[in-house]
Amino acid sequence: METMNGICLNFSSGNNSIYLNNFVDNFLDNADSLNSTNIWHSPSTITYSYSGNTYTKYLGNYWGDYNGSDSDGDGIGDSSYSIGGDHDNYPLMMPWTSYFT
Repeated sequence: METMNGICLNFSSGNNSIYLNNFVDNFLDNADSLNSTNIWHSPSTITYSYSGNTYTKYLGNYWGDYNGSDSDGDGIGDSSYSIGGDHDNYPLMMPWTSYFT
């Protein structure tokens, strides 16, 4: 079932750390950040597995409409995902549960 927005943050919401979420199948926007500045990745590095390898890096969120690439194969997109004036600098290439077995 589609929802309108995955998450909507507004004027009174700021400095939140939003990470390890799957934003998919949302009718309008996966996220809306209205005059609100937030951090769209983990506050510290996290150890995870991806494609049989183990990494320790910052992790963001999975965005169903992210079209970026992952040239080094670490499961994190090479380009950021834009959310209004904010950015997820560590977008995940697969749903977050794929990184933890």
